[in-house]
Amino acid sequence: MRYLLFLISLISFTVASSIDDYLPIESGPTSSNFGETGLLEMPTARFMPEGTLKMGINSFYPYEVTSLSASPFSWMEAVFRYTEIKNQKYGPFSYSGNQTLKDKGFDVKVRLIKETKIFPSLAFGIRDIAGSNQFEAEYLVASKFINNIDFTLGIGWGDLSHGRYKNPLSIIGDGFNNRLSNNEGGQG
Repeated sequence: MRYLLFLISLISFTVASSIDDYLPIESGPTSSNFGETGLLEMPTARFMPEGTLKMGINSFYPYEVTSLSASPFSWMEAVFRYTEIKNQKYGPFSYSGNQTLKDKGFDVKVRLIKETKIFPSLAFGIRDIAGSNQFEAEYLVASKFINNIDFTLGIGWGDLSHGRYKNPLSIIGDGFNNRLSNNEGGQG
């Protein structure tokens, strides 16, 4: 009889549990396809909590991205990314066979202004600082949370704008104007 009561009490505890018991209450900001905090392919001015380390794998044809993201400070986020480009070959068939093109990159995003009741959070980011420059880009982005809706507005240059806008950082050096075409890029 004791065993039966014990079994019934065990079953009642498992039946009473819900999915909320296994999920965090606050999920935090989401990741973009490239690993930084953002939405799909767009970075936001949001940051992971300080001391966070996150690994992600995203697949969106023709790219497959493996990323390691870290937030060592509340105002900074860094991402190491390794991308397989499935519709491009590493080189001539005689050299690399069917091996697809690989790209590695390092990205950094820093907070310029922290969000207040009136002002949005403002961040500046650089993609592919140390890498083959296949996805190099710079961006300025603002995010503001209003009535349970998170708004983001930004502008990007390089790979983010597909060359549509003149890069304001070109006053620093001509390298910001000279981008690789999508057919070039470093091999990983």
